[in-house]
Amino acid sequence: MTGQIRTGIEGAGRRRRALASRRSGLVRIGLAVFVLGAASRVAGAPPAAPRDILREAMTAMGGEAHLRNLAQLHLDIRELAYRIDDSERAQAPYWVNVRTITEDRDLAAGRYRQEVLDESAQWVTRRTVIDDGQRLAQNTIWKGADNWIATFSPGDRMAFAPERILFTAGMASDLRAGPDVVQHGARQHDLKFTWKGFPVDLYIDAASHRPTRVTSIRTDRYNLVQTAWGDVRWRTDFLFWKREADGLFYPRQWSTFRNGEAYVDDVVIGLRETASTPATAFLLPPAAMTAWAAGQTPYAERPIPGGSAALQAVGDGVWMIAGGWNVMVVRQADGLVVVEAPQSAGYSVKILALLAQSFPSVPVKALVTTTDSLWHFAGIRTYVAHGIPIY
Repeated sequence: MTGQIRTGIEGAGRRRRALASRRSGLVRIGLAVFVLGAASRVAGAPPAAPRDILREAMTAMGGEAHLRNLAQLHLDIRELAYRIDDSERAQAPYWVNVRTITEDRDLAAGRYRQEVLDESAQWVTRRTVIDDGQRLAQNTIWKGADNWIATFSPGDRMAFAPERILFTAGMASDLRAGPDVVQHGARQHDLKFTWKGFPVDLYIDAASHRPTRVTSIRTDRYNLVQTAWGDVRWRTDFLFWKREADGLFYPRQWSTFRNGEAYVDDVVIGLRETASTPATAFLLPPAAMTAWAAGQTPYAERPIPGGSAALQAVGDGVWMIAGGWNVMVVRQADGLVVVEAPQSAGYSVKILALLAQSFPSVPVKALVTTTDSLWHFAGIRTYVAHGIPIY
């Protein structure tokens, strides 16, 4: 009898283990089918309608009506800027600037004003920046000097701001949805459109429905750095979403990359909706308007100050061409040596034309660049194209 009981118990145990094994197998098969099905939906399913994606995103940010009714925003920002263009090394780590920014945005008019304290190991400066929607002007107060510069506004800071990017996409006539992608382990909708002739991708998290990233390829002829590089790949990631007191969901960090390198990180430590900033705060003062008259020429087209009389002798066989960034010319027995190629390739064309006029039949035998700052060698491509040796 004892043996029969033991045999019965062992048989029941074997049946339970077999049943459990079959159930486990079914679960694994079910999970595999689910995962494969989900993967096929991401990879091959037709994308959702782009305007449905936008509506979901507006709802996730607090509602379309709320976003449309935003009149002004006041932001307190701490910014870490990586000085890729004038650091002492060609690779990171770069010099950094730490900025304390107070920014007021007039959303209806697409304009903003900043008061900036800019601190680094090199300097401490204060700036006022005003973008009136058409013109971008700033002054810098450093060592007692207070100078304004002004040029055309690129418009991207307002158009690609978290509270405006959904509307910017919605106004595009070619808005379309690309295949979903996976970024940082999460599925994203990819909305594609054109802004001012440049391609833009706006990524919306498929689970939270909030914007996570905006990328674009664009250039700005009125920006010296972009004039030198040509088309620039921009990317801004929106991080640390926070529900504000009035129900607005807003990203408190924006991380911007240029050509794949970290460029600037903005952390919003204070945010409030307001309608109290006077319209006069967004108007350019007379000094900025004076600067605007000179700022309407793209960098590549700007003339040499002084024209044909720009060459000023500073020594025996040595001349200086003064400008925003100076050029030195040295005559040797077998030709001319040019020191520095600043500003733009177009500016270098004018420098070489001036030398050909001033020194007929004397070749330019070499270009010497002496610093690591992009503005000092932004015109180097012209010398490369002419086959001039560069040191």
